[in-house]
Amino acid sequence: MKSMNSHRHQTFQKSSVLFFQLGLVLALTITYAMLESYFFKDVVHPPKQEPEATIALVNYPPVIVPKSPVENRTEPNKKQKEIPGIVDIVPNDSPPESTIFDPPTAIEPPVKTSPGNIVEAPDDDDHPLDFFMPLEQAPVFPGCEDLSKEESKLCFSKKIAQFVNKNFNTGLADELNLTGKQRIFVQFVIDKHGKVTDIKTKAPHARLEKETLRVINELPLMKPGMQHLKPVKVLYTLPITFEVQ
Repeated sequence: MKSMNSHRHQTFQKSSVLFFQLGLVLALTITYAMLESYFFKDVVHPPKQEPEATIALVNYPPVIVPKSPVENRTEPNKKQKEIPGIVDIVPNDSPPESTIFDPPTAIEPPVKTSPGNIVEAPDDDDHPLDFFMPLEQAPVFPGCEDLSKEESKLCFSKKIAQFVNKNFNTGLADELNLTGKQRIFVQFVIDKHGKVTDIKTKAPHARLEKETLRVINELPLMKPGMQHLKPVKVLYTLPITFEVQ
């Protein structure tokens, strides 16, 4: 009997210790949860925004905004100068493949130079003799796609003439008091990406050169010239002529 009571007493002691440990663990867990909920508040993160997709640029022909009418400041009896179309379009009978252009150090007025005379411009690493290589495919002006080689060449010259006529500030003739026929000579390169670069101008007046540089620099991006199925730089010479009447 005494032994049984002793066994019960030991079992009770063990159970008390076990219950005490379980209670302590439970109390600590509840305390930790309360402390965590008190000190650490939920951080609300704003919803992630997907980066905006890059919009591809589509090369359309430039939109010409009509110029505002300018007040006529000329004297009543003074006849205002009239300026017809400023670009002379001369038919180019020889194909660009047979055109050879010797690049001068400075632009000199050519004799009877027709717009659209082109030749492949050399890369910086190319040998100078490569400059005279015939061009297989000339650059294409926007709006001249899906045409034959000859039609594309004529379309290019026509588009260039229209662009210059619409954008050139002919009011400079009055401002500079110009008379008679004015000739401007332009040389530029259409690079491997179809962008107009390396523009050089020669004109009777510095402001005419500046205006020509501005207009040519605004030419739209084009389809580059091709040689052996690779894009190449192409050099152009363009005479601009307008006559003040």
